[in-house]
Amino acid sequence: MLDGYSDNGWGVGPKHSSMVSLMKYTMNGRIFGSFSDALKSSNDGQTICFSPGEHQVSNNVGLHLPVRLIAGNGLGDVIPLPSTSKKVARGAFNAGLNNGGGTSSSSSSSSSSDFSSSSRTVTKKRNDLVTLKLSNTLELKCNGTVHMYGLNIVLEDNNHINNNSNNCMAITGGSLHMERITVSNVFGKNGMTIKGKKSKVTAHQCEFIDSGNATCNTSSSSSGSCSSNNNNSGAGIVVERGEIFAQSTLISNNNGNGVTIIGSNSNVRLTNCEICYNHLNGIHLLKGGKEPSNMEGNWVHNNNKVDLQEK
Repeated sequence: MLDGYSDNGWGVGPKHSSMVSLMKYTMNGRIFGSFSDALKSSNDGQTICFSPGEHQVSNNVGLHLPVRLIAGNGLGDVIPLPSTSKKVARGAFNAGLNNGGGTSSSSSSSSSSDFSSSSRTVTKKRNDLVTLKLSNTLELKCNGTVHMYGLNIVLEDNNHINNNSNNCMAITGGSLHMERITVSNVFGKNGMTIKGKKSKVTAHQCEFIDSGNATCNTSSSSSGSCSSNNNNSGAGIVVERGEIFAQSTLISNNNGNGVTIIGSNSNVRLTNCEICYNHLNGIHLLKGGKEPSNMEGNWVHNNNKVDLQEK
């Protein structure tokens, strides 16, 4: 507020003594040392702004109120780096082939040589203004919608203890709107799991990447896959119930499937998304899961198994 974010519309600048006093008064008691403290003091519809840098979230934190979580002063602080490759993924925000080895083939399956860790590199191309480093699952269970903008959310076990039961994010009730969010689960299970029957997630220009990869030793396998993995672990997104609509989103380099769709109560819609270089399937259907409609507008390529499999 004191560095130019405020504008009262009266022609008085933010450094004017009256404005400084007003800002100090309104900000009194509203600056917190941790994410959990800010959540405890928040009310429905309020906005929590994170200062730039890394924020350690060492305790259990749940989103039980419809709040807004913003990196800095909003989306203007989140700037994608310029592309260094002529090949840009169709519609995906971060173009998985930028800085990558691999091939540009968009065929429905890839050979083990195309997928191996020595022949491809997926590097996200976003400047992370704010990173939330979680030690436990961030659960959303509320009446209403939580909004997130510009955050890099990582479940990272600093003690290197593998806890495969933990998802980075779990949506068990309420809805979530995400813009320019990166979700990774370094030592745990899945990136995001949607379980709420009426939950709805919208993701615009997001990334679901690198989940479960700390448990994967690609050097021991010529195909780059993990023998200990299964079809419901290490996925970028798992939908058990509810729905997700993802647009211009990158789902890549996860230890399991890119997207796992379970059961007939799950609904997935994808528009201009790129799903690539996942260690199992690009999209996997289980227990009557339904294939996303209008897949023609997405780019699903170079996953370790066939890009759409029903079981």
